[in-house]
Amino acid sequence: MKYGDKFTAEDTASDGYSAVVYWTNYLWDGSSWRPYRTGGCLNSAGAGTKATCNYDFYENTSTNAYGAKGSQLAFQACTYDSPTDTVASCGAVRTAVNDG
Repeated sequence: MKYGDKFTAEDTASDGYSAVVYWTNYLWDGSSWRPYRTGGCLNSAGAGTKATCNYDFYENTSTNAYGAKGSQLAFQACTYDSPTDTVASCGAVRTAVNDG
């Protein structure tokens, strides 16, 4: 988005796990989609809380780091066990074009 690329991780269960949104930003290089950046928006504050993370992704219509136009995101919501540094479970992977 032109004015902030935000993910919000909401912890809705009192299960001892944190909520996290893992994401990958793919850029079009003129012939294929290439992974450019990856990350996660972690909420470790406990059940009933939200954490919002603001990123700055290329817009789909702007010239990207590979000199082409095209930006998309793949993301999924997961539960995370901080003490063992492991992912407990994840939902389906979703994709979106970052068109601001």
